[in-house]
Amino acid sequence: MNREFAVENRDHWIRAILMWAGLVLLLIWGFWDTVTQLVNFWWYDPYYNYCLLILPIVGYVVYERREAFQKIVPQASFWGTLWILGAGAVWLMGDLADVNVVRQTGLILALQGSILAVFGLRVVAAFLFPFFYLLFLIPTGEFLIPTLQDITTDFVVAALHLLDIPVYVEGVFLTIPGGKFHVAEACAGLRFLIATIALGFLMANLAYKTLGRQIIVVLLSVAVPVIANGVRATGIVLIGYYSGMKHAVGTDHLVYGWLFFAIVLVIFISISMTFTNRALNDPYTDFDKPFWEKARFPVSWGRVGGVLSLSVAALMVGPLYSAHIEDRLSQQSADRHLDHIVLPGWTDMPPPTQWRPYFEGADREVFRKIVNGSGLELDLYIAYYAYQFRDKEMIRYGNGVAAPTMWNRTSGRRVTVQRGDNDYPFAEVTLHSRQGNRLVWYAYWVNDKITASAYEAKLQDALAKLFNGRLDSAIMAFSIPIEDGGLEKARQELQRAIHHLPELRNILVR
Repeated sequence: MNREFAVENRDHWIRAILMWAGLVLLLIWGFWDTVTQLVNFWWYDPYYNYCLLILPIVGYVVYERREAFQKIVPQASFWGTLWILGAGAVWLMGDLADVNVVRQTGLILALQGSILAVFGLRVVAAFLFPFFYLLFLIPTGEFLIPTLQDITTDFVVAALHLLDIPVYVEGVFLTIPGGKFHVAEACAGLRFLIATIALGFLMANLAYKTLGRQIIVVLLSVAVPVIANGVRATGIVLIGYYSGMKHAVGTDHLVYGWLFFAIVLVIFISISMTFTNRALNDPYTDFDKPFWEKARFPVSWGRVGGVLSLSVAALMVGPLYSAHIEDRLSQQSADRHLDHIVLPGWTDMPPPTQWRPYFEGADREVFRKIVNGSGLELDLYIAYYAYQFRDKEMIRYGNGVAAPTMWNRTSGRRVTVQRGDNDYPFAEVTLHSRQGNRLVWYAYWVNDKITASAYEAKLQDALAKLFNGRLDSAIMAFSIPIEDGGLEKARQELQRAIHHLPELRNILVR
């Protein structure tokens, strides 16, 4: 490569990097709330502290592929503008539904779109791994916690059976001779799992050339922490069992966990490195292939200006349209009078004192214990929202069908509640506390639809705002205590009680 071409190539890269920096500053300004929220997740949430390492890792991987800066030049691409528009649509849906992970996904996708817009398809192809590795900046994975709790519980129970140690299982609660254990959310192993998966993808790209070995390493990064967490939890239970419950709680619990995971991480890396097939000097990209020929020539300034102008406009569409919708609709009035709901054949009793759902920001609430002539008792809760907007959402952290300080979830599933000719989807959760056990069925009413899924409820809320649907929403929950007859009997009684209620939709749609 002659000196004149190298200097010109460097100038193209400097100009492109400066233009991209300008787009990134605009992105940060336009999505400032989402940016600060994202950084707070990285900094304060221990589940996602690993995200703080992603950008330095991306910088290192780009540096490892620095040969590309000499071989090709940036070529602004309208595909990046389209990518930004799609990212803006994702962010807008997340903002209207107030789903943090969707908003944050839209933000990171917009960052990727800015890279594609300024540098072009072939530059992205040269840096394909760091481009997509940016997705690990999105703090997600908490939806896996219940599944991981169940896997860990099953692992511990199976291990105790192999050791002939008697164990009684109730959801995620284990009772052994001498004490009780709760496989809590912190014991699910999510923190270690997602960090190890991020490490697994990095190792697969840096240390392996063939797809088969890369897939094996990624699968190991999933399997090893899950199995390790089961071994760790089993070890804690065994320490408690053999020490008469003097250890394996509090600080000991945490220390054993972190030490064990540090050892497992070393084992994972050691195993993975035994079959690496990439030498230190092996190139990541073969720039002699015909694909890269067109990447050696810059595009016109007219194209660059067009891409930048449209990209700036695309970045601003989402935030501006979201502000317009929120301003237009946030004045909805709470004109419902749910406290006057009449349930023929049912009589009010003093409301329960042990169980009460909590939904902050509700415009109206109903909380009643009711009984009919057949002696069926039912605890009824309804929270009504005239309009959901930021900091006043029905589905958000802290809201739920039971206070987490008093009740622990033992199991959950979906059920179908038959009422007349209609089948209604409900979410079932069983709760445990010192006062006993309780069965709760609940569903969301959003955009005039009843659903058991929080995700569908969020989606329906966004669709209602976008397409002039019904803006008010509610959650209704029915509950009874689980008595001596057990869970199945409680389910039958709850089904029978709901069958004697008026049509569920008529309770809300008035």
